[in-house]
Amino acid sequence: MILCIESTSNICSVCLVGSDGIINIKESFKGASHASELTQFIQQVCPKHLYSQLQAISISSGPGSFTGLRIGTAIAKGLAYTLNIPLIDVGTLNALTFKLLQEYKVKEDTILAPMIDARRQEVYTCLFDTNLNSISPVQAQILHANMFSQLEKEVWVFGNGAAKAKQIIKSSKVKFIENIAFSAANLSSLAYQKLNNNVFKDVAYFEPNYLKEYLPKKSKAFF
Repeated sequence: MILCIESTSNICSVCLVGSDGIINIKESFKGASHASELTQFIQQVCPKHLYSQLQAISISSGPGSFTGLRIGTAIAKGLAYTLNIPLIDVGTLNALTFKLLQEYKVKEDTILAPMIDARRQEVYTCLFDTNLNSISPVQAQILHANMFSQLEKEVWVFGNGAAKAKQIIKSSKVKFIENIAFSAANLSSLAYQKLNNNVFKDVAYFEPNYLKEYLPKKSKAFF
């Protein structure tokens, strides 16, 4: 079993998964509740008598809310260290994209652009192909009307930044999907892939992807 933690947005989500799927999940949509609810959710989803059956702790590693990432990472690292089990990171944009590919039939040549709402007209984003291969780096980017204009293929925009992007981006080749939500359940398949391949993080030195370097200055447009 793997305990998955999602704390990068206003959604607080904890999920216990096994090889056959979700065993238990607990989520809150109150916003800014990670400090008070995350440890409670962990206790409810995975009581202490199940700790011996855990094979890893998986954390949604950002980008996203600085406070949410800090709280979730601290708890995940503490559990992994205490239980002496591996820590697995799953990029938040990767998890959102994997969720989209599970729920929608997407043409093979489509470009996927997950977006996480950031400040004002800014989003955290990157580009993937339909095999979940990275096309562009994760970045903080200011939305603009001509975004993706140089791309010839259809682009799907999704995540909690999609609604804001829809108001700004003006292109007939961009499709907006607004119902792909953050959830610890989104991490499960990617976390199992890393578990099977022994891809783990060093508990002592792991830091989530805060994207700090982009926040104090104007973002560079990559597309």
